[in-house]
Amino acid sequence: MTADDTTHADREKFGVPINRDVETCKQLCTGETAFVCGDSHDCDQPDQHKQYSLNLDDVYEIISSKRRRRFIFILAALVRDHDGDETPQIPVGDVAEHIAEDTFNESTDRKTVYISLIQHHLSKLDEAGVITYDERGKKVQPEVGVYQLESLLLGIEQAINIMNSPSGVSE
Repeated sequence: MTADDTTHADREKFGVPINRDVETCKQLCTGETAFVCGDSHDCDQPDQHKQYSLNLDDVYEIISSKRRRRFIFILAALVRDHDGDETPQIPVGDVAEHIAEDTFNESTDRKTVYISLIQHHLSKLDEAGVITYDERGKKVQPEVGVYQLESLLLGIEQAINIMNSPSGVSE
């Protein structure tokens, strides 16, 4: 493997834009991956070509909150479960309900989660470009950053599992 191959593989693994042919890009832009190709050509997923970047401090700030991490996972899952071609706007209450169900603390109810999302978390995610938040309609729409952060969080979880396994190998 040459140095160029290593660089290319590392860039692809971390979602850094790499010039690709149209067919490869279309495969990557299906929403099944967090990768953003960054290429400008005719593709049936033009929204996936948006350049998206956060600095490291922004990423740490976003993922520092367990509630925001759950929000990212749940929103991405709700969108994947959605039937239709357009990216849906998801009611904040729906996401709050799922977060409350996932919370092990029995005292956490949907209303508490909902208020927390509205007052603290959604504006941070919107300002970072991770979501578009419709304050009047109380709905959120994921942007490319949701899938990139979801992928990052899954990678972190996998790395932690490897570190914590006795053999040091993912199970």
